[in-house]
Amino acid sequence: MRVLPLTLQSPAQLVECAPPGRGGVERVAHTLASHFDQPVYTFQKPDSYPVAYSIRFLPSIRLFRIFLPLPSLQFFALLNERSLHIHLPSISGLLVALVYKLYRLFRPYTLTIHWHAFIFHPLSGRFTFKTRLGLLYQALALFFVKHSTAVITTSPSLLHELHKLGVKPDSSFVLPPSISASAEDFLLSNPIPCRDTSTPFRFIFIGRLSSYKRPDWLIRSLATIDKHKWTLDVVGEGPKLSRLQNISKGLPVTYHTDLTDPEKHTLLSQSHALLLLSDSSSEAFGIVQLESMCAGLPTFSLRIPLSGAYEVSKIPEFDWSGELLALPNLLNRLISLSPTCYFELALLYRDAYQTRYSNCINSNFIKRIWSVSP
Repeated sequence: MRVLPLTLQSPAQLVECAPPGRGGVERVAHTLASHFDQPVYTFQKPDSYPVAYSIRFLPSIRLFRIFLPLPSLQFFALLNERSLHIHLPSISGLLVALVYKLYRLFRPYTLTIHWHAFIFHPLSGRFTFKTRLGLLYQALALFFVKHSTAVITTSPSLLHELHKLGVKPDSSFVLPPSISASAEDFLLSNPIPCRDTSTPFRFIFIGRLSSYKRPDWLIRSLATIDKHKWTLDVVGEGPKLSRLQNISKGLPVTYHTDLTDPEKHTLLSQSHALLLLSDSSSEAFGIVQLESMCAGLPTFSLRIPLSGAYEVSKIPEFDWSGELLALPNLLNRLISLSPTCYFELALLYRDAYQTRYSNCINSNFIKRIWSVSP
């Protein structure tokens, strides 16, 4: 792997929501900050979760979904950072990038961009106002990426797309996603759940119950199977909750709307397989996929064009096409596994986590990209 040119020190970061947070972007920022020992600037006040690095709140005016930073000591401290790493997607982040570049026009600096979302390709003939705004934002974001020191992505697929759009290969890098060290330690310390064929197979879905997450597809597929053979835990909250509860009436589905991370990790360690279903091509990966694989759970996502979720949890030893029509067959295959075969499969997923995404692997990538001292 190449080392970023000109980056002589670890960067400060700008992320819209305060880390560690619950979303993938905030968790990536949290992981990087734990290595960099540099401040993280954010537009939303951090919660009370203790962290070892400095979080600096930027006073701002909110206009719809855009944060406009106000003149403040914190904002000027950000502009005076020698090296800055900005997490996208964020319109507010693009505005700060513009001000930062202008402010440091005659001063040395390095500006790196962390591109988390996938490339937006609208369907033919559907150029709505929202679509046009999305394309405008993407064009502006690509402009800044091309004029930054480097861009970091979470997926080889996304890196390939950025290259096709003109981003230089010698200034673009893939940084594998990871989970927190404390979560990794807890999940690895728990034994892989035993599979007793006399009890139901425990499926789990974790994610915000919003428009693009599709636990309803999972529920409808499970409904075609004898309900005495399985249970489903749905962890998350959102506008689709009441609709999902109606769909699952009479089925062994339990909803958990307010679990802490330790409670969620405990539930994961008691489950048998995770299904993270989405119809969005803008989701690079789900942090919960990594947590699930770390716990030793077989983990599956749909194959969506340009989305990286399917590739994150795919292992060569288990054939899964990622097609929605094949989902009932996948669920039946998992339920039918003998205890020995299930345990061997679970070990393969835990091994895949440790060889691809563990904190040790992630730490080595970070040190080699940014030349972070051990």
